[in-house]
Amino acid sequence: MLPPHPPRPVHAADHVPATAVAAGVLGLVGVAPYGLLLWVVSALSGQVGFGVLLMVVLPAAQLAGAILLLCRHSWLPLALSCLPGSVLFLVVLAAAPYGPSARLGYLLAACPLAAGLTALPAVRRWVTAR
Repeated sequence: MLPPHPPRPVHAADHVPATAVAAGVLGLVGVAPYGLLLWVVSALSGQVGFGVLLMVVLPAAQLAGAILLLCRHSWLPLALSCLPGSVLFLVVLAAAPYGPSARLGYLLAACPLAAGLTALPAVRRWVTAR
């Protein structure tokens, strides 16, 4: 019986996996709902507090994570920065699965999708083969 072939090593000149591109694009698209929430929260409260500061830091971290992934530096920042958006996605859909607030929840679906695609082995191999 022949031994199984080892997986082909990933070289720096290899093409970009479609899952990496999709994860990066979804990470970039997932920043928009945060901006919308920031606008709504600041319009309703009229003051800057911890919540507004958090709504500025989270999209900045997700944007930086998406850029780092697309520049082939690291996959972990995007995966970790998408986790709060994934939780927010579940909260919004659990509170109102139908109606106008569910539309925002569908926009937030980019966060768990980006986190899932980023954690795939092909994306991790591509980043680590840099």
